Amino acid sequence: AISTFTSVGKGVFFEVLLIAFVFCIVCFPCVSLWTFLGSNIRKLLTTDFYRKVFNISMACLLVLSLVPVFL
Repeated sequence: AISTFTSVGKGVFFEVLLIAFVFCIVCFPCVSLWTFLGSNIRKLLTTDFYRKVFNISMACLLVLSLVPVFL
């Protein structure tokens, strides 16, 4: 993002600060949500049935993510 969205000149420092600020604002809620969901799904995956359903669904999503590669 820094190399793409900054210009050459005197105002680079403020552009870098702005990009870093935006990244911090966006990153914090995303990482917090990821952590919250990860800790809660861990409780759900303690039983064999739910773990098997989770693994099969993740495998299907992984294979499905290959569709755009071949199209």
